[in-house]
Amino acid sequence: MHVDLTLLERHREVFRSLLARDDGSEAAAYVLCGLSDIRADPWSRQHRLRLTSFEVLPIPQADEVSSSSQHVTWSTGSFVSLCRRAAEEGMVPGIIHSHPRGFPTFSPQDDRNERDLFQLVRNRNGDDAKLASLLLVGDDSYRARLWVDEHGAIDCRAVRTVGSRLFFEQAAADPEPIDDVFDRQARAFGSVLNTVLRELRVGVVGCGGTGSATAMFLARLGVGHIALFDEDIVEVSNLNRLHGARRARRQDDARPVYRRAARATDR
Repeated sequence: MHVDLTLLERHREVFRSLLARDDGSEAAAYVLCGLSDIRADPWSRQHRLRLTSFEVLPIPQADEVSSSSQHVTWSTGSFVSLCRRAAEEGMVPGIIHSHPRGFPTFSPQDDRNERDLFQLVRNRNGDDAKLASLLLVGDDSYRARLWVDEHGAIDCRAVRTVGSRLFFEQAAADPEPIDDVFDRQARAFGSVLNTVLRELRVGVVGCGGTGSATAMFLARLGVGHIALFDEDIVEVSNLNRLHGARRARRQDDARPVYRRAARATDR
């Protein structure tokens, strides 16, 4: 099962305002997320869960217990209220906390605390309830995971932010190796670029003079999933506009045959 998270850009800004503290101590907040349960992803054919941020809520000041550069603690009274609202509105309750010193992943203490919170969610909302957990690393880098059972959380394969700009972060702990054909891109722009490109899902609407070239360049860049949308057919009147198309004759027939030399979706 794959899990990914989509953040609204305005929520990303709220996270920073709530979690960034002048004294460098950790901080926390709540988040409600929508959940899309995709039984067969049209791209990968695998089961996928997609979380989407819906609302960010501060933890009431009265619930705060203590915090330092290495921990944050708060009372769970307000969390129970969050669980109740999540059940009523069909949402997934979630928490977000910060690692201001830049520790890049969830700590063993995070694992223990979240396991207890997850059990609280299950006790309150039922056996199918889930818990989302987000982590702000440093000033503006995010990790996320989803608790679905008592065996442990599933790391989000990617964290995306949508708004006036798009942000893509690869959050998988052990990303797959990149093909050597993209080595020059990695040396020029960093290996993370190839990872992001491989995870992208890009649709090209219209595959004529511009679209066919765009699709081919996307494939050559290493975009992992490309969908082409065009009801037109290859014929002599548009052959010169289709990048990758060619004109040939069958050996046993004088009639010309028009075909594409390659398809971007064959990647």
